[in-house]
Amino acid sequence: ALVERLGRFERRLHPGLSFVIPGIERVSIYASIREQVLDVPPQPCITSDNAPLSADAVVFFRIKDLARARYAVDDFRACVTNLVLTQLRSEIGQLTLDQTFAARERLNQKLLEEANAVAAGWGIDVTRIEVRDIHPSPEIVSSMEMQMAALINA
Repeated sequence: ALVERLGRFERRLHPGLSFVIPGIERVSIYASIREQVLDVPPQPCITSDNAPLSADAVVFFRIKDLARARYAVDDFRACVTNLVLTQLRSEIGQLTLDQTFAARERLNQKLLEEANAVAAGWGIDVTRIEVRDIHPSPEIVSSMEMQMAALINA
């Protein structure tokens, strides 16, 4: 936890008995240093071959420096979520539709590297990013099914 005195950062509270002067000091944030999970909502993306799809992810992170996580950004959870959303769209935009299904591990690794580079300045360590679901649009799915049926019947 962080203590502010008259609205300004004063000190960190450590485990054990700590005193806060009422009216002058206040605890500005409570946070755990354990690994936390963020669910990134489904995001519409377009691949390099102009195929629309929807992708979502799960982000695992840990707060390394609570003071920077509190004062470097307004809302670190929203910042990490938006960072991963924009990176996910950018990385999928560089791949073709077939590559998005085959290169999931490479996509996870690239997202993790880019997220850690930015989030380190916020006092956050992103430990893992997993792309959970990649769903092509219904039109793409039906055309893929028709293509597979044509290959089987040929």
